[in-house]
Amino acid sequence: VVYDWVDGRPVRKPIEVARKLLAEAGFPDGRDASTGQPLVLYLDTVQRGPGDKPRLDWYRRQFQKLNIQLELRTSDWNRFQEKVRAGNTQLFFLGWNADYPDPENFMFLLHGPNSGADGENKARYANPAFDRLFEQMRHMENGPARPTIFDQMETIAREDASWGWG
Repeated sequence: VVYDWVDGRPVRKPIEVARKLLAEAGFPDGRDASTGQPLVLYLDTVQRGPGDKPRLDWYRRQFQKLNIQLELRTSDWNRFQEKVRAGNTQLFFLGWNADYPDPENFMFLLHGPNSGADGENKARYANPAFDRLFEQMRHMENGPARPTIFDQMETIAREDASWGWG
């Protein structure tokens, strides 16, 4: 989605591709086509210390290349968790460490029924095709069909871009 494959190597797509997609979404040059208002995105994050400032400033500069305004909404960890649980965020960072060696350990984080205040699907992602594949794969024995299903799920999740993969 972000790279083209040229001569067997990944080549990052030019920023013009992002500008074109933004225009197709109704935000040419980072502005709402109907109102002319700038596109503002909100990033909720935990205020951890002065070391965060350079990283957050870099994010702002990257969005500014598309004329998108990135507003930072910093808070302490407890308030941040409340916002995520309530679904009162637009963009945020969370991490996950696999506690068992199976791709399902990550895919369940995008399973629609796992969304909501107490679920692990903090992005509140829901895609019926992804969920059907998840249910199909969930109790399968390891075998040749299972990796194919994971590949399909990964493609759907990547194209929907509910996460920024890190």
